[in-house]
Amino acid sequence: MFSPVRPKISFLGPIRGWLLALGFRLVLLLIGCSSEDIGSEPGPDGAHPALEYPVADTTLVQTPRTEKRNVVLVHLESTRAQSVTPYNEELKTTLFLEELTKSSLMAERAYTIVPHTSKASVSVNCGIVPSLVSRTTEAEPGGIPVRCLAHLLKEQGYRSVFFQSSTKDFENFEGLVDNLGYEDYYPLEAMDPEGFEQTNYLSLEDEIMLKPSEEWLKEHKDEPFWVEYLTSTGRNDYQCLGLRYGDKYFERR
Repeated sequence: MFSPVRPKISFLGPIRGWLLALGFRLVLLLIGCSSEDIGSEPGPDGAHPALEYPVADTTLVQTPRTEKRNVVLVHLESTRAQSVTPYNEELKTTLFLEELTKSSLMAERAYTIVPHTSKASVSVNCGIVPSLVSRTTEAEPGGIPVRCLAHLLKEQGYRSVFFQSSTKDFENFEGLVDNLGYEDYYPLEAMDPEGFEQTNYLSLEDEIMLKPSEEWLKEHKDEPFWVEYLTSTGRNDYQCLGLRYGDKYFERR
């Protein structure tokens, strides 16, 4: 898509396919960086010194090969590789994801950030290792010392939106999404809950995101967009969706 300047960042993709039956192209961006200083503890106010991050001043520039594609990130909450079909053919749990792999790049090995979803979201969106402390410092003012993908793509004419099927109070995602640079935000409180089942103590089923996202995409169909979906069904306390879908049990071996 774009070539970054100062410092070096690698973009892996594109991965194409159809997402959630909405019919738009899927491109997966993975950002990587390395530094001896990344992952240091925040200061007294919870913020990190920006100079410790080599990606703090990153920008994107167009090249002769640049093509402005729509970008979608689907972030699966509490989902292990061994629980999805592409990495475990014996389990028929994510057949659509399996279909996407036939025309996509598929990672053989990847790592996520602990201890919180908010920390993993920062690493994916911003290409840095966040402070690995229990407190969600990245959701506080000045808590992210770099410009993230939403910031960088906005400079290239992209609109951005973040959807999640969980409450905005979950790890203060309202503050986190703002720091990540997204222009529009749709947490559970912004969606119509009628007809959707509870999946855990902080979320309704992920399908609740379809209608508002379809409306948003129609409104912005004439401009490139960067969209993230944060799912929540996989999070404890794992309430079953038996009323609408029926039950099916998967035995762990």
